[in-house]
Amino acid sequence: MKRGSMSPLRHHGQGRGAGKGGREGGGRGQRARTLNEVLAGEHVRIRGHRAQGAVRQRLLDLGLHPRANVVMVRSAPLGDPLELKLESSLIALRRAEAVLIDID
Repeated sequence: MKRGSMSPLRHHGQGRGAGKGGREGGGRGQRARTLNEVLAGEHVRIRGHRAQGAVRQRLLDLGLHPRANVVMVRSAPLGDPLELKLESSLIALRRAEAVLIDID
């Protein structure tokens, strides 16, 4: 009986993870590109971000708001953090936060 009751739970958990990945693109069938994927020297515009709470506020305070233009300067030798240029400021941003920022 326990074995039979565990199968639906296991299946349900897998279904939840698969469904979440399908929703990322906003229903367009395509995942939004994030700041984490930008190459050195590339110019992009922020579309929005999915951060919440204190992280969201900090990103806004740094100037990472929708429609802001960003230039990816470089990434650190081990890949983290990223160095970004916003207007005349240079900021360092962890990839964990960069993946939350959608770009055009």
